[in-house]
Amino acid sequence: MKNKKHKLETIQLLIIGFYLTSEGYDILSEYALFGGIILSFGVMLLTYFVYSLIKKRHNKTLNLLVHLFEAVALLFTAYVLYKEKKLALQYVTLLASIGSFITVIIIFLKQKHSPTIENKSRMKIRQEH
Repeated sequence: MKNKKHKLETIQLLIIGFYLTSEGYDILSEYALFGGIILSFGVMLLTYFVYSLIKKRHNKTLNLLVHLFEAVALLFTAYVLYKEKKLALQYVTLLASIGSFITVIIIFLKQKHSPTIENKSRMKIRQEH
C-alpha cells in the first residue's frame, strides 16, 4: 500500500511541479512578483520530485513543507488567473489549493500524534524497569 501511495504522491509532485513551473514562467512577464514566486515553488517541487525518486521515500518534514509551498503557489496562481479572467481554471486551481491546505493539516496532525524516536526509546526504558 505504501508503495502505491508513494507512486501517487510522486506523480502528483511531477504534475503540480510542471504546472506551476510553466504557469509561473507564463505569468512572469505580467506579474513579476507572483510569477517569480510561482516559478520558484514549481522548481522546488520538481527538485523534491527528483529527491524522492533518488531516495525512494518521502521525508515527513519535507513532505509537509512541500505541500505547504504547493498550496501557497496554487493560491497565488488562482489569484493571477482571477485577474486574467480565466474563470474555469481559477476555480480548479483554488480547489487544488484548498486540497493542499487540508493535506498540510492532516500531515501536521499525524506528525503531532505519532511517537517520535525519543519517545519510543523512553517508553522502552520504562518498560525495562
